[in-house]
Amino acid sequence: MDIEALFGRIPLFENLSPSGRKALAEISLAREIPKKELLFLEGDQGASICVLARGNVQLYRSTPEGKEIVIKVVKPGELFGEVVLFEQRAYPVNAVALQDSTVLMISRHQFARLLENEPFRHDFQFYLNALLHLSRLILDGEGPKSRLLSMLNLRLMTVFAGNGRVPGSKK
Repeated sequence: MDIEALFGRIPLFENLSPSGRKALAEISLAREIPKKELLFLEGDQGASICVLARGNVQLYRSTPEGKEIVIKVVKPGELFGEVVLFEQRAYPVNAVALQDSTVLMISRHQFARLLENEPFRHDFQFYLNALLHLSRLILDGEGPKSRLLSMLNLRLMTVFAGNGRVPGSKK
């Protein structure tokens, strides 16, 4: 499996240089997940972000009545669980393998260490510029959706601005 090429197809990582994708691949742990195995539960401490390399993973929430509400079916090449990098320390959903799957796990703490590296952080500059542009477009809009999206984009920019530290990282 060409992990670096896979990262190059993921919007959050597509602007990384080859050395940045290599650094990310080096901290990734491939985990084989059998069909029906849970990867994490809603409320679990968010230790890693995930990239699905093979298979399908369902993200869902459980109602108090025990029903499952499907949020998304993750397909190969998609990132999930990234909310633990930006906003929350706990996973907001459950994740279960719908078939035998391979998931690349990227430790939140190791990713934070990569962001402390100037060349790696610089690779995200293009991404930050895109967020700035999107925020300006949203700020020009009206209504509650525009305000909500604006707040989200400003929060993401705050995470990456300055020292590149991710909330919850040490140092």
